[in-house]
Amino acid sequence: MRKHVGRLNFLPLLGFSSVICLFVGVCCTQLIAADAFLADPISSGESLPQNSQPELSTWLNERFRQIWTSQQLQPVLCDDATYLRRVSLDLIGRIPSVGEIREFEADPSPEKRARLVEKLLSDPQDSAKVSPLASEHLARAWRRVLLPPDSTGAAAGPQFEPWLRSHFAKNTPYDQIVKGLVTARGEGSRDEQVFYAAIGATPEAEATEFSRIFLGVRIGCAQCHDHPFAPWKKQDFWGMAAFFNGLKFGDNMVVDNRVTRVGNLNDDDATGSIVHEGKTYAAKVLWADQPIALSKDRRPRDLLAEWMTSKEHPTFAANAANRVWQALMGRGLVEAVDDLDLASADDRALAEDLGRQFAAADFNLRWLISGICRSEAYQCDSRASDGDVVGVESGRRSLKALSPEQMFASLEQSLLLPVSTSNQDAARHNGEMGQLVQRLDESIGRSPEEYTAGIPQTLLLMNGNMLARATDLERSHTLRGVVEAPFLSDDERIELLYLATLSRTPERQEQARLVAYVERHTEEQKRKAAFGDILWALVNSPEFALCR
Repeated sequence: MRKHVGRLNFLPLLGFSSVICLFVGVCCTQLIAADAFLADPISSGESLPQNSQPELSTWLNERFRQIWTSQQLQPVLCDDATYLRRVSLDLIGRIPSVGEIREFEADPSPEKRARLVEKLLSDPQDSAKVSPLASEHLARAWRRVLLPPDSTGAAAGPQFEPWLRSHFAKNTPYDQIVKGLVTARGEGSRDEQVFYAAIGATPEAEATEFSRIFLGVRIGCAQCHDHPFAPWKKQDFWGMAAFFNGLKFGDNMVVDNRVTRVGNLNDDDATGSIVHEGKTYAAKVLWADQPIALSKDRRPRDLLAEWMTSKEHPTFAANAANRVWQALMGRGLVEAVDDLDLASADDRALAEDLGRQFAAADFNLRWLISGICRSEAYQCDSRASDGDVVGVESGRRSLKALSPEQMFASLEQSLLLPVSTSNQDAARHNGEMGQLVQRLDESIGRSPEEYTAGIPQTLLLMNGNMLARATDLERSHTLRGVVEAPFLSDDERIELLYLATLSRTPERQEQARLVAYVERHTEEQKRKAAFGDILWALVNSPEFALCR
C-alpha cells in the first residue's frame, strides 16, 4: 500500500504571486473533504426505500471490522460535508449547491447518509430505475473503462455512451450488459458494434480487450509468445481469438481517427477456429485444457458469452466488483485491476468474496454501488498524518482526481453557469466543455488516484473564457450574488464562496487571511474585485480537483 504524503493545505491568496503558487499546487491549509450535488433535498422524515437492500453494507462492515481489529486500528469516519461531496461526485458526477449542503448538515436523522444514496440513485419518476444524473455519470465512468482516453478508439466513446446510459437507467443486470456486447450482431446492435470498431475490429484486438475489461486478465502478451509472467500460452490467446474470427462489418463502416458510422456486424461465417502462422487454433476458453464443444445451433460468441458471464466464472464477478470498488474508493481491492489473475490468493480473497455477493444478487449494479457507498469503508476519513499508510484496509480513504466531466460539471454547479440548450453561449454548448474535457484527458491517468493534471489543468482554467466570465463581477451569477447581497458580512461572503466551490467552510487561518486581503482594498470596486480573485483561486486549487 502507498503512503500518503501528508495533508494538502490551501493557503488563501494574499496577492497575485500567492495565486500562482496555488495554481501549480505548491501552496495550499487543511483540505477538509467537501460534498456534492443533491437533486432534491431529502427530508429527515423519509424512511429508507423497501428495495434498499442494506445487507451488503452490513456484510462489508463486518469484513472490514475484522481487518481493522486484526491491525488494532480504529478508523475515523468522515464528516457530513465530506460524505455529501464524496457520494455526490461518485454517483452523479458533480458537487452540491450551498443550499443542499446546508440542508444535509442540518438533518439530524442517523439514516440520512443511506437515504442520500438512495435519493441520488433513484429515478424520481420510477424508484426501480436509476436517476438520469446517476445513469449519465455511470455511463461516462464505464465508457472510460471500456475505451480509456489514451486508447486508439477513445474518440468513439461519445457514440457508445447512450447505449450504456440506457442500460444503467434500467438497471440492466451487469451480466446481461456484457452478454449483449459479446454477442452483438445485426441491425439491432448498432451501438454495441461501435465498441467493436473502436477496439480494433480484429479477432486479436477483441480477444485482448474483452479479456482485460471483463475478466481482469491481460492475454495480449501471449499473442506472439507464451506470457513471461502469467500462465497464458499462445494457444490460450488464439483460442480466445477464434471465438471472434469471422466477424464482418457492413460496407458502410467509416473509421479514420474516429468512428463516424458503423455497418451491421454479422458472424454468419464464424467457424470457431482461426489460422495463425499456418497453424489452426480452435476456440478455447481460458483455464480450459481442451477446445470448447461447438454446436450447429449456437454461434461461437454465444458460447463464449455463456461461459464468460456465468456466476461460477473464476474472475467475471470479482473483476466487476473490483472495478466498481476502484471507481468508488480510488483503488481496487486488487490494486492492479487489469491483472486480477496475477494477484495472490490472499490479495484476491476479498474481491472474490464481494464478487460472489454480487453474483448472488443477480449482478445488480445498483445494489452493489449502494451497498459500497453505505459501508463504513467508504465513509472512512481521508486525512492522514505524514507517514500514514492510505487505503481502506488501513482505515484511511484514498484521494481521487476528478474526471474531466466531473470537473466541468462541478465548475458548472459552483459558478452557476447556464445549461439550457437555448443559450448557445453556455459553456456546455459553445465548445468550452469539449475543450476542457479534451485537455484534461491528456493529463489524467487511468486510475482515479492518478492526479497528474497540475499545470495543464490550471493553465487551461486560467486562460479560459468560461472562468474569466465566471469571475467577472458584471457577468458572474455566483460572484454577483455573493458580493451584492447587502445583508452579508465579508466573513459570510468568504464562507459562501468556500461552500460554493470546496463545499466546506474556511478554516480560521484561511478566513482571517482572506478577510485581511479584502480589507486591504479600500476602493469599493477593487474591494468587490478581491472576491473575484478569491473565487478564481478556489476553483483553481488542488482541493477543487480532488474527491476525498
